[in-house]
Amino acid sequence: MKPRIFIFEDEYLIRFSLTAKLTKRGFDVRSFSDPTFCPAISKPDLTCPNSDRDTCCDFLLTDIKMPNLTGLEFIEKQQEKGCNVVFGNKAVMSAAWSDEDLIKAERLGCKIFHKPLDFEAVFGWLEEELGLLAVDRQPVPS
Repeated sequence: MKPRIFIFEDEYLIRFSLTAKLTKRGFDVRSFSDPTFCPAISKPDLTCPNSDRDTCCDFLLTDIKMPNLTGLEFIEKQQEKGCNVVFGNKAVMSAAWSDEDLIKAERLGCKIFHKPLDFEAVFGWLEEELGLLAVDRQPVPS
């Protein structure tokens, strides 16, 4: 089974490039321009629909500056609502990290990437984490 990654990036060219490069490397990629595409975020009274089963994706990569809420707020809300994407399998990217955001990202267990994005660094992180995925995992069909 291909590892699944969700990308949340409002800049089309970055989203398109990441999607194309990761697909070429064998990932099942779903990309979104806004974190409210996540059902646990778009419906305030809903907990993560996958919280008591397998996960929706193996990895999550989000930009920090997004429409409606920041990437860090997105990850915080996911955790509050029972998201079960593996703790260390979430990453945040930004061209303008503040000290406060860096500390928050680390507290949330996120891998940190700087823009302009070094695609090889992203691939390296994914390859490293792939070895830690449960062999019998079953991402929920989307």
